Amino acid sequence: MKRTVIALLLSVVTLVAAGQGRITTKRYRISDFTTKVTKVVMTGNDIMDGALKQEVLEHWRISPFEFCSLSEFETLKKSANYYFLLVASSDVSYLTVVKGGSTEGLGSEEVSAIPIGPGGIAMGRETIFLSAFLEITQDYILRAMESEKDSYTGFTIYNSNYRKDGRRKRICFCEDDLSADGAAIKRYMDADMFVRSEEEANRLYLEGSYNTLVSYVVAPAFPKAGDICYKMLIDAATDRLYYYKKHKLKEGEAPGFRNSDLKSLSVAR
Repeated sequence: MKRTVIALLLSVVTLVAAGQGRITTKRYRISDFTTKVTKVVMTGNDIMDGALKQEVLEHWRISPFEFCSLSEFETLKKSANYYFLLVASSDVSYLTVVKGGSTEGLGSEEVSAIPIGPGGIAMGRETIFLSAFLEITQDYILRAMESEKDSYTGFTIYNSNYRKDGRRKRICFCEDDLSADGAAIKRYMDADMFVRSEEEANRLYLEGSYNTLVSYVVAPAFPKAGDICYKMLIDAATDRLYYYKKHKLKEGEAPGFRNSDLKSLSVAR
């Protein structure tokens, strides 16, 4: 009897909330994404803005879009008529999508935020991999619109890609993306897992190398204990995300794929 009363009360609360327009699930909040204009916010940095404009024109496809300045964003961000795609920075920079209409700033209406580089406009590998981040962002938003679970899980949903077919792909690790020790590298890396210079790793990605995953690591420019390190594997040919993990750095630890990452990747092959 007690359970029945509780269930009825919950049903009433749900109906009242719905009647008052208080549905607050993320999937519901972003259900209009593909019909609303996405404002692409310029950073004010000519190099980054040039890359962002070019890649958005070539790759953005899931909603109509327009470009705007930071000052225009400040004026428009409270309007529910728009979504906004922008580079948001703290210790790390994120390619972020937010829903307009909030009076509380970015965080309360965040739709997606993928780490792309150290804080500030560093203009390193992030401009090279920008097309991948745009493709990943769009795919994630579409999945979040379909699945409430996916909308809150985040980018770890793409680790299933590695379990499905990533284990049969070559993996190119940028030499600066490894924090694993020599013993782990020797033990866990097979003939199709190899280390290359940043220049060579970037070239493999830019050439769209077939059947090849390229590593990408994001951490603060001057990392310290407790900072978050993000690790990704991106398919050079398709821009699909195959691996996404993060960890807190220990004292004196360099950012990058740890022994445990190599072991996890190796076991699945």
